[in-house]
Amino acid sequence: MRRTSELTISGHTRADATAAFAALTDLARFASWLPRSFVYRGTEPDSPYRPLAVGDTYRDRTPLGILDGRVLAVDPPHRVDFTQTTATGHLGIDISYSVAAGPGGGSLITRTGTITTTGLLRLVHAPVVWLTGRENRRTLQRLTALLDQRATESHGLTPHS
Repeated sequence: MRRTSELTISGHTRADATAAFAALTDLARFASWLPRSFVYRGTEPDSPYRPLAVGDTYRDRTPLGILDGRVLAVDPPHRVDFTQTTATGHLGIDISYSVAAGPGGGSLITRTGTITTTGLLRLVHAPVVWLTGRENRRTLQRLTALLDQRATESHGLTPHS
């Protein structure tokens, strides 16, 4: 038996779609803008020094173990899809990021995640979903803050201009 939940969150940034997509797909630099947390312990891409491509693999470290990830789709600068699973297969997460023109300029980044638990993890599905949602919001907040800072710097503006 398995349990599945879907979470969708969005965030706006002043950065254009190309800049937003570049940050989303540069797995090797996640640590520069996404500090570790209770849930997230780091991302390790297997091919860090080239553009992200379908089939690329990586690992996310979490308190529940290592999530082995694989890139399913890359459509610059609009969409990137990932899938992750633990070695036991008891936790799986499918992730889709889309980047679109934002209202009034900039970009709207939307993250949809489908979380599936099986085995004993299905008994704690609700807390796993809650913690994942909290971490997803933190990630998107950190990402949009980074992108806004870069957009401000590239236009020679002060942060409150």
